[in-house]
Amino acid sequence: MLITFIIFDEKIEKEIKNKCCIFWINGIRKIFNNGCFAFEYECSEILFSCYELDVDDYVKKELKQLMLDCILNSSNNGIIYEILNALKRYLTRNNKLS
Repeated sequence: MLITFIIFDEKIEKEIKNKCCIFWINGIRKIFNNGCFAFEYECSEILFSCYELDVDDYVKKELKQLMLDCILNSSNNGIIYEILNALKRYLTRNNKLS
């Protein structure tokens, strides 16, 4: 996924990284609302790890809200389940945030 390369490329400006993260977050929120967003679900862990990168505070706030939404979502949607599993893997390695 091209967004993952942009997010971790040190040559890319912070503002562009912020926009990519927000685009990805909004896409996942569409899935929560029975919408469609095409991406590699196993890459969700990469999105969550953006919390540790040099992104703006509003992006970090949106990431934390998305994490909470994932945990509280009781849907039987397989895609949301995959995203939740990625979040669990991320949180088990990140004691500070969990």
